[in-house]
Amino acid sequence: MVQLNSTSKSRNTQLPKCPTGIQGLDEITNGGLPQGRPTLVCGSAGCGKTLLGMEFLVRGATQYGEPGVFIVVLPKNKIKNLQL
Repeated sequence: MVQLNSTSKSRNTQLPKCPTGIQGLDEITNGGLPQGRPTLVCGSAGCGKTLLGMEFLVRGATQYGEPGVFIVVLPKNKIKNLQL
């Protein structure tokens, strides 16, 4: 068992947060996503990753005046079937 003494640093420091503008998400993340850090969103097809990203960008632009960029990466076989 490891004992901490009074000179040990606390690991409960709070990261600065970037609010998403999405009420439920900001609540469960204690104020938003970590500010100035990348956030990886993982999940299976159709679970809402793209929708979350777009919602974050739109709310950031409309509610907070923040710029944003949306990048989509598709495999080659998907690009061949894509009709513009």
